[in-house]
Amino acid sequence: MSSELYEESKMVNRANLRFYRAFETLDFSMMRSVWSKANYIKCVHPGAEMLVGYEAVMASWRRIFEQTECIKFSVRDIDVRVIGNIAWVTLTECVETGFSEHERGTVVAANNLYEKTDGAWLMIMHHSSPMLRRVGAELGTDILPGLI
Repeated sequence: MSSELYEESKMVNRANLRFYRAFETLDFSMMRSVWSKANYIKCVHPGAEMLVGYEAVMASWRRIFEQTECIKFSVRDIDVRVIGNIAWVTLTECVETGFSEHERGTVVAANNLYEKTDGAWLMIMHHSSPMLRRVGAELGTDILPGLI
């Protein structure tokens, strides 16, 4: 990896960390600053339909923040890729929420897409999906339901 690509990857990683910091602190202003203002941005929250456009995406974050007392993330399996002015980050989110006293948390696969605009890496897509628990994971096998 060239030193320039390495530096760009670090910048993308910092942008991605800002996204999760905004999410954990429920800071709507910070969340707005993470996203591009382009009309083609998209967001898919777990179990929800795709939202398109800055206004729709920001309205969804406002609702989430208003309905959440607290949320904590532990991320793993982080992979950052940069090609020109586009970058993506794939990762696994271990999420603990304050949606209800009965909810313990979940594991989510996430893809975050960034576009470099005026020297800044801004999010243009966030897609997160709950991960199915693997059958036999506690036994060290790799069998998914329905594949036997």
